[in-house]
Amino acid sequence: MATSDPQSYNILLVGKTGSGKSSTGNSILEKNVFQLRKPHDSSDGDVIACHSSVVDGRYVSVVDGTGIGDTYVDFNEGVKSLLQSVETTIIRQDMSCFNAIIVVHSIYERSEIKLKKSVFEIKSIFGHYVLKHWGIIVVTFGDLFDLNNLDENIHSFKDWCQQQTGYFQILLEECNNRCVLFDNKTADKNKQKEQRNKLMSVVDSIIHKQYTIDDFDSPTFKLSRQQLILMEEVNRKLEELDVTMNSRHDVSKQELELL
Repeated sequence: MATSDPQSYNILLVGKTGSGKSSTGNSILEKNVFQLRKPHDSSDGDVIACHSSVVDGRYVSVVDGTGIGDTYVDFNEGVKSLLQSVETTIIRQDMSCFNAIIVVHSIYERSEIKLKKSVFEIKSIFGHYVLKHWGIIVVTFGDLFDLNNLDENIHSFKDWCQQQTGYFQILLEECNNRCVLFDNKTADKNKQKEQRNKLMSVVDSIIHKQYTIDDFDSPTFKLSRQQLILMEEVNRKLEELDVTMNSRHDVSKQELELL
């Protein structure tokens, strides 16, 4: 009796350098194939990698994209790097579609600016509705979860998610509450398999069609990218103007105090 081929999954990982993105890729594939990078390590920041493996009866391909959302990287440079990453993967790796785009977020990341910048870069590349249709959040450093949550009202990771505020809550709602906790350090095989199965179950729950090269190249998505990039440029100039005006105000105030 012939056996059927395993179901195939294509997954793109995006996230800030140091968020545990590459470790998450290794956990998903159950082997250490992605090189781990530290924050501010720009020596190979533009390098992407794609690896595949049959895991738990599934054929899974994972793309470890470039780091995004780093505040020391110019927005346009970040978008350019991620765009090149995606184009290289889709064209050279012949990966014409993705089942899910996973936003990797460290559980101890508290910077609203970095998270907002990451999401803006993702949308600038893939389109405004990409997270709504294909986005999943993987919260890393799950080994610290129990230690970091002493609030008596938090009894589960779901409770933790519901009590989050700020931009993470906005991101969570945009991804339709698709969020999984990952412990990339555990040596417990059962726990490793459990969190992989949890993630793949969430991937299966995405009812929208796969994100394809046609979506990436469509005029609507290209227009969305251009609008977001323009919006970010306007916001950046407004912030610079605000800083300049505040600086002038402080100088004027000091001059008046001297009179």
